[in-house]
Amino acid sequence: MQGLARFGHAAKFHDVKRGRSWKIAAIASIVSLLPLAGWTAAALAQAPICPEPDGEQPVYTACIPGGRFLVVPLLTSFAVDVLLKGDSAPVAREPRAILASVAGSETLEKNAALTDYLGRLEPLTFTRIDTATGTLRLDVADDERSFAATVIAGGAEHSVKIELPARLEGGYWRTPGVVQMAFWKGQRASFSLKSPGGLELAAEIDCIVVSADGIRLTTSDPSVPDVFVGFDACE
Repeated sequence: MQGLARFGHAAKFHDVKRGRSWKIAAIASIVSLLPLAGWTAAALAQAPICPEPDGEQPVYTACIPGGRFLVVPLLTSFAVDVLLKGDSAPVAREPRAILASVAGSETLEKNAALTDYLGRLEPLTFTRIDTATGTLRLDVADDERSFAATVIAGGAEHSVKIELPARLEGGYWRTPGVVQMAFWKGQRASFSLKSPGGLELAAEIDCIVVSADGIRLTTSDPSVPDVFVGFDACE
C-alpha cells in the first residue's frame, strides 16, 4: 500500500518481558520503531471491547509518520454514515474501496491480483445497535474464501495467503475517533505472511482497532505477537 509503505522499510519486534529486540523486515504498513511507552498509552486509550495490552506479551511495534491523515477521513466518513443512517439501513464498505482509499494507483496496478480479489467480495456491512455499538458481517462465496499471491509493498515482494470463513462476523464499538472490530470464534479471517527479511506470521485475526493514534491488531494465537502501528513519535 503505497500511502503507508513509502515512509520506510524497517521495524522491530520487541519482547517486552525479556527486553530484547530483533530487526525484521517491514510489511506493507509497518515502517519504523515506535517506543513501547507510546504504543502502550495509545492502545490503552482504545479500550473497551478489544483486549488491552498487559505489558507482558510480545508486540510488533512500528510507526507511520503522518498516518493519521490517511486514517481520519475513513473514521469520519464511517461516523457520519452511522449517525445519519441510524437504524434505517446497514452501513456498507466495499473491501476494494477500502484499499483504494489508502493506496495509490501505482500500488493498485502492481497488485492487480489482490485488487481484483477484493473487488469480487461482497460489501462489509455494519448494522447499528445504538450510537456506539453494532454488528458487522461479510458473506463470502465458496470460491472466494481463499487467496494466495505475491503482494508488492514497501519495494519488496511478500507471500500472502488469506482464508475467509463462509461468513465473517463480529461486533463493533465506535466513537468519532475510534472503531474497534471484534470477530466471533469460528467466523474469523486467518492469514499467513512471508517477507524477504525472514518475517513469518500465521494466525487468525481476533480484533482490529483503528484510531487517530494508530492501528492495533490482535490474534487468537498467544504465540503470535500483537501488532501496533502508531502515528506519533516516529523516530
